[in-house]
Amino acid sequence: MGSQWAGMGAELMLIPVFAETIERLHAVLEPKGVDLKRILTETGPDAFDNILKSFVGIAACQIALTNVLTAVSVVPDGIVGHSLGEQACAYADGCLTEEQTILAAWARGAASNDATLVKGMMAAVGLGYKDVLPRLPPTIDVACHNSSTSCTLSGPAEDVEIFVEQLSDEGVFAKTVDVAGIAYHSRYIQTAAPFFHQRVESFLPEPKRRSSKWVTTSVPFEKIDEDWAGLCSAEYLTNNLLSPVLFEEALQHIPQQAVVIEIAPHGLLQAILKRALPEPVHIPLTRRGETNAARFLLDAIGKISCASPVPNVAALYPETEFPVPRGTPSLANLVIWDADSVDRRDPYKVIVEKVCPSAFYTHGPSPPLSLSPSLSLSLPLLLPLSFSPFLLTIHGVRFQYFFFNGVNNDGKLNFGSQI
Repeated sequence: MGSQWAGMGAELMLIPVFAETIERLHAVLEPKGVDLKRILTETGPDAFDNILKSFVGIAACQIALTNVLTAVSVVPDGIVGHSLGEQACAYADGCLTEEQTILAAWARGAASNDATLVKGMMAAVGLGYKDVLPRLPPTIDVACHNSSTSCTLSGPAEDVEIFVEQLSDEGVFAKTVDVAGIAYHSRYIQTAAPFFHQRVESFLPEPKRRSSKWVTTSVPFEKIDEDWAGLCSAEYLTNNLLSPVLFEEALQHIPQQAVVIEIAPHGLLQAILKRALPEPVHIPLTRRGETNAARFLLDAIGKISCASPVPNVAALYPETEFPVPRGTPSLANLVIWDADSVDRRDPYKVIVEKVCPSAFYTHGPSPPLSLSPSLSLSLPLLLPLSFSPFLLTIHGVRFQYFFFNGVNNDGKLNFGSQI
C-alpha cells in the first residue's frame, strides 16, 4: 500500500509485454465488475476511492513488470515482498499464476470491504520497532519492521493520530498513511480473515511449496519450519494479511554485492533500502508522477545491464518479419565503418599495474571505465604533439564492446587499445 498513484499504468501500456499482461488480467477481473484498465490509466481524484482498486492496481503493475523483467532474461536469485508484495513474490516464485495472483489481490480488497472493522489508521515512524515498543500505547501495534530506523504503526485512528502528534513534538519523524481507514497487519484486521481465506481457497486448491529464493516477511523465525509456512496457500496468504511485516529481518539475507530491483508502481522503499543496505545497487522500475514512465523503465533496465549481465532488450520489441516492406529506410550507413578513411596504426600495448581502487563505476562483469585512464598513455604515440603535463577530457565515449584476456601471473593486466 502507498505506491499507487493516478495514471500509474498509462505510459507503461506503450511496452507490448506490459500491455499484453494487463489485457489478460483485465479479462480475469471484468466478470467481477472491476475495470482494471481504467484503474491503471484514470487520472481523476477518485482513481483510488476504494481500497480494492489500490490492491488490484498495485498487483497488476507488479505482475506486468515481473513479466517485463522475465522477457529480458532478468532472473532473480532472491525474492522479498513487503505486505501485499508477498503475493507478487508468489507469482515470481512460480507458486501462483497470473490469474491467481490478481484474484488474491482482489480477494484482499473484497475482504477489507466486507468485514466490519474499527476505523483505523497507519503511520510511518522514524524509529526501529525495538526503539518504539517501550513507548507504544497499548492500543497500537507495530505493523511493519521496515529497518533499524523505520517502522509502521497500526491501530485505531484517534489513538494513532494522538501518538503521531506526540512523537512529532519530541522531534521524531512520524506521518500518518492513507489506508482507507483500515489498520492492516494488526489485531484490528482479524475479522477480515475468514472473508479472505475463503475466497483464496476457492482458486488455490492445491498450494505449491515456496522455493528457497523466496525470503518470507510474514512468518517469524520460530515458525519457519512449520509445514504451512513452506507452502504458498490460503493459510500463508491470510497470515500475511494479519501479521506484522518482518522486512527488516528479511533484508539481512540480501548480499552486499546484490542488485536490488524494486517492483512496484513507485519506488516507495528506496529510502529505506538505501539506508539499510548502502552497498548494493538499488534500482526502482517506476517513479510516482513520471510523465514518461516507459522511458523511466527502459532507463532502469539499462542500469540493470550496467550492474549485471546485459538483458535481452530486443524481447521488448515486436519481432521483425522478413523480408521487410519496400520503402524501409536503410540503416547501413549508420552501422558501417568506413575503414579506408582511418589512419591505421599498430595497436599500442598498455600494461595496467593498478586499476583505480574506486568500485563506483566497476559494477558487473565488464567495467571498461576503470581502464579509461590508460587512454592517456596512448595519445602521445598517436598524435603529432609534444605532451608534458596535460589535461585530458574524454566525453561522448561509446563502448561497442570490451574484451581482455585476463591477468598475467605477475598480477598485471594486459590489453590493447587502437584509436
